[in-house]
Amino acid sequence: MKYSLFKVKEGKLQVWKDWCKLLSTEFKDEALKTIKEENLLLEGCLVFPVGKDFYVVGYTLENAGGVKPTNLDNNLNKKHLEKRKECLEFVCRGESEYFLNL
Repeated sequence: MKYSLFKVKEGKLQVWKDWCKLLSTEFKDEALKTIKEENLLLEGCLVFPVGKDFYVVGYTLENAGGVKPTNLDNNLNKKHLEKRKECLEFVCRGESEYFLNL
């Protein structure tokens, strides 16, 4: 599993949460199609506070054969990148040291 850590920009927490809700409801079918096209098994994010700031961990799990590039002609992918730029400040990338699944 790979992840990216972001700091939420000042005043943008609710905007990001609203976008995440849309991804998991209104745009869910289209979002699932895009992660399949990118050869991912799953994608998601966690939001958590550190002091007075909020952070987001975006995570993905690749299918065998590696990840495929994001299709930037897809309107949902474009909107997702716009929301990320609007709301989040990149901190770092990493990989999970272990992941257990039954």
